[in-house]
Amino acid sequence: MLAASTRGDFLPGQAGNGGRAVALAHMTNAYILLGGLTGSLIDYPVNLGLLGLRRRLQQNNVICFTYPWGNWQRAGDDIAAHAGLAATIVIGHSGGGSRATWLANWRNPPIDLMVLYDPSPGPKCDPSAGTCNARFAITTLSPVCGGQA
Repeated sequence: MLAASTRGDFLPGQAGNGGRAVALAHMTNAYILLGGLTGSLIDYPVNLGLLGLRRRLQQNNVICFTYPWGNWQRAGDDIAAHAGLAATIVIGHSGGGSRATWLANWRNPPIDLMVLYDPSPGPKCDPSAGTCNARFAITTLSPVCGGQA
């Protein structure tokens, strides 16, 4: 039984899922760091594309944990707590993409796949993320959004 919703929604009164879910051994967990200007729940509406991706992942039995980019350390704690229990995917957009590079090196958790969409601002990206414990990493840059990682 899961202690939190596997739908990946925010818990009432809380930004992110803060270690309140139990990973299942045969599952894949996706940790999604949202983009936006504030790194808080206010940014939720500008992340509709990423939230659509989350919905698609959930339809394919992926347990999703969603965080504003300002809660990147909580995401790192959750990944560390679930290490070895499930495959780990980290997905970040904009500020969430740059903070994904931080969490990859902060606790050096095992990450099976890291996907970064327009990580920004470029100077905020951790250049050592390429040497972190991620098995595969994909970064996409949009020239429309300044595409500089």
